[in-house]
Amino acid sequence: MTRRPGESHFIIEAGGNTRLLVLQQLWSETRDPRYRQLVVLFRPWRSESHVLSAHLVENEQRGEMSFWDKATGIVALKQRLEAEQGRTLALRPLEDALHAVGLAVNTATLGHYLFACERLRTLGEAVVGLAGLDVKTLQPRLNALKRYALARKPSSEDELYASVFEPVFRVIADRYPHTGEFSVAATCEACEAAMAAHLGETVDALREGLHPTVARGGQGDGLVAGTEATAGSFGDVFRRCRGPRRLC
Repeated sequence: MTRRPGESHFIIEAGGNTRLLVLQQLWSETRDPRYRQLVVLFRPWRSESHVLSAHLVENEQRGEMSFWDKATGIVALKQRLEAEQGRTLALRPLEDALHAVGLAVNTATLGHYLFACERLRTLGEAVVGLAGLDVKTLQPRLNALKRYALARKPSSEDELYASVFEPVFRVIADRYPHTGEFSVAATCEACEAAMAAHLGETVDALREGLHPTVARGGQGDGLVAGTEATAGSFGDVFRRCRGPRRLC
């Protein structure tokens, strides 16, 4: 246990929240004196980042954290470290800082965590089991659509996400509790259709502009190609491409 300076109540320093909850429930249900008091080790307060990192390390060791839990925890820790150090941490210094507290996270994974928390929060909070592979698939494809749009229509990245991608994510989030299904392929295609509508193009024209070889049926790593979707039809894309966790 530890205690913040100036506060009267104690908090758990490094994991153990579940065990404490179980003891509280046992005391409430049984009134057995064994569960009324708990002997703990007290440690002097160090910092907010120390407490958060200790909880993250403990949860990681138990293997109970989903991708989204890890992402939000790491981003919260990044913010606390930056506040305490008075500087912005780029990926490499952040990786070093995390390694120093026992969290082995590479820069590529950190980039996915940051992107997910900044741009995919609606999906992350709604879709149980959103995986790192999902984000790894979505990030380059959304980036390609963003670059394509910014080259053709004056805007900003924030405006594009708010007006084009976020409505797609909201549709998925609203449907997920009823279907329990999430398809990266459907999400990619829906974002294409929404972007085409935003730009006043057909989806085929958009794909031709993004990856001409792929759009013509050649080889490449372009966005999902070969459907008959038209601008504004991302609802139809979901109906065609629904299915549990299918990848582009």
